[in-house]
Amino acid sequence: MSELYSNIFRHISAYVPLQEEDEQLIAGYLTTRKIRKRHFLVSEGEHCRSENFVVKGCFRAYYVDDKGKEYLLRFAMEDYWITDLNSFTNNVPSRQFIEALEDSEVICITRQALDALLMDLPKLHKYFMLIYRNAIINNYDRIQQNFSLPALERYRNFQKRYPQLEQRVPRYMIASYLGITPEFLSKVSAHK
Repeated sequence: MSELYSNIFRHISAYVPLQEEDEQLIAGYLTTRKIRKRHFLVSEGEHCRSENFVVKGCFRAYYVDDKGKEYLLRFAMEDYWITDLNSFTNNVPSRQFIEALEDSEVICITRQALDALLMDLPKLHKYFMLIYRNAIINNYDRIQQNFSLPALERYRNFQKRYPQLEQRVPRYMIASYLGITPEFLSKVSAHK
């Protein structure tokens, strides 16, 4: 079994116990992809064809409004899943860009392969339900924080949640994620 897949098997096993034959079955549905820094996993207007588990590297998902302003939706690094869930699930064009911020490697599963895998290994329904639920909760928490918390508190929460990310991504992206200007982030971060 590929050493590359050991990360995803470890991740799944944290939610659902896996046997060796389960791992072999899952591996048959997966592919890998390398994405170079500043290249896109998906671009606006394309159909997002896979769920992607980050083995190495870091990504950002963002969208651009009609005036050209970028809005950073989320980051994903090792052991995170990233996709445009609406595009992936509903087979519609993506409204986001998912860009590699570092040379990266992902494990991919297409919608058809995921549907077949869930039929062949029903216990994975629990795994995907839990990771989707966690993603929804994290999004709600972030929205609530952006509406109700001062910038300094949002920044401190970001640092707790993603302690290693601050060293890996440009500060203007962190500011965008927090819904503040880079200048304001500089002021806020000086008050650590």
